[in-house]
Parts: sequence; structure tokens; C-alpha cells
Amino acid sequence: MNMSVAYISIGGNINPKKHIKSALEAIQQDFDSIRVSSVFESKAVGFQGDNFLNLVISVESALSIGDLNRYLHALEDKEGRVRTNGKDWDSRTLDLDILLYGEEQGVIDGVELPRDEILEHAHVLRPLAEIAGHLIHQPTAKSYAQLNEEIRFEDQKIWRIEL
Repeated sequence: MNMSVAYISIGGNINPKKHIKSALEAIQQDFDSIRVSSVFESKAVGFQGDNFLNLVISVESALSIGDLNRYLHALEDKEGRVRTNGKDWDSRTLDLDILLYGEEQGVIDGVELPRDEILEHAHVLRPLAEIAGHLIHQPTAKSYAQLNEEIRFEDQKIWRIEL
């Protein structure tokens, strides 16, 4: 059985502590070798809403990228995620996105790897760099730690909190 390390962003802003804790418990039951970043709080980006909590985890998985993505969507649904008609920026109970999956690159099973949001949002890059700083972002050939140092998210204030 081939195992790959997947990095997954977890976030939400509707009762986020409850939904994130519940998602982490489910993932810990279903996967091995889990690493968890610090939790960061940030203002909503792109719309008016409550603050978001975000973190990144890594898991070892034998699932295909498509199966892992379906697992994560089912977990979002279980936590009451409402998908609004094509609107990307909205409040949500839980948002689970695959950021990296082993060395895979490109769009695989409808999942973009590495995910663009890594370089666009502090609430994705900071926690990813915390647990995967040594890994190389292939498109830029820079480590996530280096990217975290270089990219200035001037308008994106985030801060560490306890879950």
C-alpha cells in the first residue's frame, strides 16, 4: 500500500472551535502520523463576516487524491457546511482543502496541487510553513519557510490562538 503525506488546510468561521475540533477528532480516527500546526485567527477575506480560525495538518494517506477530497467534502457536510451557488467567499462551518499531496503537481482528480491559495493567503502559508517549512514549493523552487519570510501579506493580519 503506497502512502503519501497530504497537507490539508482546515478553517471556518461559524462556531469554528466546535467544528474544527470535531474534524480533527474524525481525521485522527481515520489517518496515521498526523501533525497539526498552530491555530491562527484572521479577519474574513473578500467579504464581511466573523473572524476565521485556520490551521494546517499533515496526514499519511493511502487514498487517491480524489478519494481524499471526497472524504474531506463528506466531513465538511457532516459539520453542516452549506455550499452557496458558486460563491467562493462566504461564512462556513468548515473548509477542508488539500494543499499538497506527496510530490504531485498539476490538476489531479479536480484538485490543484500545489494549491494556489498557499501563496495568496497568510492563513494558509503561515501554518503550512510551520509544519512543512523544509518542503519545496516546486513552481517557485523555494521552501515554504523561505516563502513565508519573503511574502508580505500587509493587508492580512493573522495571530496565533489556542483552540
